[in-house]
Amino acid sequence: MNNAALFYHPDGYRTDGKKLMGRQAAGESFLRGYLAYAEADTIYAYCPGGRHYHDFKNFCATHDRQPTPRQIDGIIGHDLSRLTQGGTLFNPGPTIEEFAWKRRRGAVTDFSLTGVTHTTASAGAMEHLTKLCTIPAESWDAVICTSTFVRKTVDRLIDGYLAYLQEHMGVSADWRPPIQLPVIPLGIFADDIDKPAAERNQHRARLRQQFGIADHDIAVLFVGRLSFHAKANPLPMLLALEATAKRLAGRGKVHLIQAGWFANDAIAQVFKDSEQSLAPSVVHHQPNGRDSDIRFNIWHAADIFCSLADNIQETFGLTPVEAMAAGLPVVVSDWDGYRDTIVHGETGIRVATAIPPREAGTIMARRYEDDHINYDQYCAETSMSTMVDIRQTTEAFIALAENPGLRQKMGDAGRARARALYDWRQVVPQYQELWGELTARREAAATAAGANQNTQKTTLLSNPIRQNPFALFADY
Repeated sequence: MNNAALFYHPDGYRTDGKKLMGRQAAGESFLRGYLAYAEADTIYAYCPGGRHYHDFKNFCATHDRQPTPRQIDGIIGHDLSRLTQGGTLFNPGPTIEEFAWKRRRGAVTDFSLTGVTHTTASAGAMEHLTKLCTIPAESWDAVICTSTFVRKTVDRLIDGYLAYLQEHMGVSADWRPPIQLPVIPLGIFADDIDKPAAERNQHRARLRQQFGIADHDIAVLFVGRLSFHAKANPLPMLLALEATAKRLAGRGKVHLIQAGWFANDAIAQVFKDSEQSLAPSVVHHQPNGRDSDIRFNIWHAADIFCSLADNIQETFGLTPVEAMAAGLPVVVSDWDGYRDTIVHGETGIRVATAIPPREAGTIMARRYEDDHINYDQYCAETSMSTMVDIRQTTEAFIALAENPGLRQKMGDAGRARARALYDWRQVVPQYQELWGELTARREAAATAAGANQNTQKTTLLSNPIRQNPFALFADY
């Protein structure tokens, strides 16, 4: 079976809440993509309660693009037995331990579990990933890594915890948890951005007129959360654009469009002050990135896209892929997921990025562990220690600003790459192929264990940290 029941809580899939995070945008996009392209007659939702199932049905009614809407079926509460219908439970995060323990109430081959990484930098995320070593995860379970370099991070976390288990408990040096860790990228709806030429030109003319951007001016675009400590410090971009604006003086203005949102007024003021002090020659615009017109059409007003992520909480980065779908050349940091998605010199320019020697981070890890700094401060301290090459960024902006042919060539290559690799049409089948592989593993294990479920059930406690109180406290 290549289907899955989707664990649904609005916080994992909705982008209309007060606080918008990348994991929510990714979850919403995935669910829309699954509704559009999954080869499944029925969409199953595993919901903690009926209210969440009602929200799920409303989401599906709004976003199902099929000529004949899919059937929707809800598994509400904790009816684990019904998960055998879908074969797999998908959680839009890395946390599968709750269901791995609950699965032991029956046969461990009853269903598979699948999670997906988002940020791997928080204490919670790191704890969940290292628990993969000790929870009852099986070879027919998986946690999807969204990029090659996220996979390397997960491997490093697991290796570190295994080294502890080997030293402290004598676990075999060659043992690894059986769970699968495939790399599958996040996806986009290319059609939402890559519109017919006439429509793109219409949006371009309208929005450039709205922002006062002349035809011969250069507009550089950033899209996303505007946070200097948890997304991208704007300093390298601003200094490079100031140098570019001076280089182009007399031939047109340089505009920076930062289409996003701020967590609070204090951060907004820091951005405003930085723009005036670091890039006074640049014309600055900050439209609301959560407005639907801006969200889907601002790409066409720009000539170049830029995202110099320098933050360890970044794992994939959807906006450069969306920029490629819009036909924009991209200037990005040579950082994490961008190293997978952007082909340097072909679809854009990856700017050299560096971090300090490994031993320099020990004090940060200890300060975070001791609660001397919180997660935001941990991200801030590591990002302030990350270098994005300003000279290379400047050279990239100038090369693209002065060469419309290069912009067109890279934009065309990016558009083709986005559609070929990152459209949900291409990504959803990878999820279903994975679920099919997990099912094959699970069914083979069930066959080996015997057809009778009783022979598959563990003789141990289903969950040793959630025991029967009348047994656990019998000596009271």
